[in-house]
Amino acid sequence: MVFYQEDTELRQIAWPILTLVWEEFPELAKNQIALTWLVDDDPLRGFHYRGGEAFYPASVVKLF
Repeated sequence: MVFYQEDTELRQIAWPILTLVWEEFPELAKNQIALTWLVDDDPLRGFHYRGGEAFYPASVVKLF
């Protein structure tokens, strides 16, 4: 269960980015990356790839 509204526009932007990452780094398995993208709108909207997976993140990038 997510705490934000799933956003189709963000999904349409994120999937090509993920595809480019896998093309650039073919050794990177699809289960070795996760992406959660939140936009602070009203209501909060976002996208996730493997966002429901439990794991310890190696790095976190935040943009303000």
